[in-house]
Amino acid sequence: MKLPQLEHITALVALPAQRIAVMGTAEISTTGPGISRLVMLESDGWARWEKQLPAEGRGELDALTVLPDGGFVAAGRLGRPDSTDWSLWVIRVDPLGEILWEHVPEDPQVESGRAITAFPDGSVVVAGASWKNLLADQEAKVWRFSAEGSLLWQQSYGGDGYDAGEGIARLMDGTLVVVGSTSSKGAGKTDLWTFGLSPEGELLWEETFGSP
Repeated sequence: MKLPQLEHITALVALPAQRIAVMGTAEISTTGPGISRLVMLESDGWARWEKQLPAEGRGELDALTVLPDGGFVAAGRLGRPDSTDWSLWVIRVDPLGEILWEHVPEDPQVESGRAITAFPDGSVVVAGASWKNLLADQEAKVWRFSAEGSLLWQQSYGGDGYDAGEGIARLMDGTLVVVGSTSSKGAGKTDLWTFGLSPEGELLWEETFGSP
């Protein structure tokens, strides 16, 4: 199988035996999400399997992590029927790309996942953003899910400006580091922002980097 046509690569992870899992987006639109595809590439560059996500509708997955069992969890945004808005979308697939669970909040809040990291027990933490006002008011948000897809906790961070979490990493002691941007903290305008969290989402520290 050849690599399918993709307009934008959003994530990739290295796997044993020199294989690579690639997440990409096709049918990109200026009015809403496109369609994502997860592709498993063998060491010779050929695609072993491909999975279109979502199976129906439109959605874009921007972050991908591999789990201890060889499966994957991805995070992004899922388009809503009859609307230009979108919801947080987190999905787990097995090592062959078959869907095990999906999480889409029932509330109508506009949210998206932009980064993801996994714990040894198969739980994952997603960092992203939640919009209170699409033009100016956005807060960074972090969610933790169990290996079975249950929402363990969610927490917002930031202030009254435009804040977002763009990357996340798990440290050896289980604490989390989030990187992003903020206009509600720091020296002024938009600054680089990083903050540390406990495994339960408690804010441990934060720093901003920028100039007035």
